[in-house]
Amino acid sequence: MSAWRWREAALLLTAFEVPFGHALVGAALLLVVALGELIEGEPLWAPSPLDPGLLAWLGVATASALVSPWRATALAATAATAAVALPVVRASVLAVRHRPAFVRVLLSAWAAGAILAAAWAILNLSPGTDARATLPHLTSNGLGTTLGVGLVVLTGLSLDARGAGRAVALLGLAVVALGLALTWSRGGWLGAGAGLAVLLALRPGRRLWWGLATAAATAALTIPVLAGQWTWHLDRLLQVLPATGPFSRLAVWRVALRVAAEHPVLGTGLATFGLVYERHAAWAAGPQYAPSAHNLVLHTAAELGALGVVALAILLSAGVLALVRWYGRTPGGAPTRTVALTVLAATTAFVAHQMVDVTIIGLAVSVGLFLLLGVGAGASGPEAAG
Repeated sequence: MSAWRWREAALLLTAFEVPFGHALVGAALLLVVALGELIEGEPLWAPSPLDPGLLAWLGVATASALVSPWRATALAATAATAAVALPVVRASVLAVRHRPAFVRVLLSAWAAGAILAAAWAILNLSPGTDARATLPHLTSNGLGTTLGVGLVVLTGLSLDARGAGRAVALLGLAVVALGLALTWSRGGWLGAGAGLAVLLALRPGRRLWWGLATAAATAALTIPVLAGQWTWHLDRLLQVLPATGPFSRLAVWRVALRVAAEHPVLGTGLATFGLVYERHAAWAAGPQYAPSAHNLVLHTAAELGALGVVALAILLSAGVLALVRWYGRTPGGAPTRTVALTVLAATTAFVAHQMVDVTIIGLAVSVGLFLLLGVGAGASGPEAAG
């Protein structure tokens, strides 16, 4: 079997696994496939618009780890992130440039995974007013990220589907919408809403309203069934708003700002926020433990300093601009235009969730973002015009 077929198979497995939280298996396979490709003479790297931001971000993370109070932890996290991000981005860029039509297949794999993950989470939902849909390798917020993106992907795929294909997409969309609602992940809902807003702004029309109506009706039907849970979760939401308290987001943000002020240039090192937070928890009068700053910018400022924030901005802006270029240069009415729009909307959903819950601190979740950015970078260049 040709190297590019192995690459596509590994990417499809990775996309399918993202909603389950098992994407590290696919990422590891992509690393193995890359080694095999190098033996066959394939390029070591595929240059793309992501390169400056990706290299800057990994470079800052390495420098930060070397001066971190938790050097071993930060170095291990940086190495693990590089081992995941580089093979995923490389494979995505090469696959899309070799066969642009592969993107739709990749999105379909993610959609299928989201449907099955949502169904699994629904069937295994525990009783009780505080119950949340989770999976063995994903918290409710992590599942909220992958299902929120899955909801956007399914809505995008339904735009050009016909007959039985559209019916399957809408049925799957209803399952994912229910699963997303049952995660009680406010960040997941925010991300899905942001992604759907992009679809609505750039592709208004009756076909889109079918998907939006399906998602809205499914979510609305859960309200009377889960009346008791709504009361409990509303109380929990209100506990997030005060300046202090065991669930206060403001307290966590204050710690992030304080850490960023104490380590302004390079931060404390990747994967160290939970460790440094413990030193400030009593001062902040907030949660006893916080693994993230609940905001990607603040989280990056604390862990990687101002240089890390700049590198992150370069990486994400390059990825989004590549997606916008891809969408903009695709002729109106072409099937690939809907695909480009769907990837742009899905990336929006992913990033929007990170503004309130930094779920990409889980490497298995971050694979999904690197996959979407790599697809956009690969498809935006002239090499993918075929």
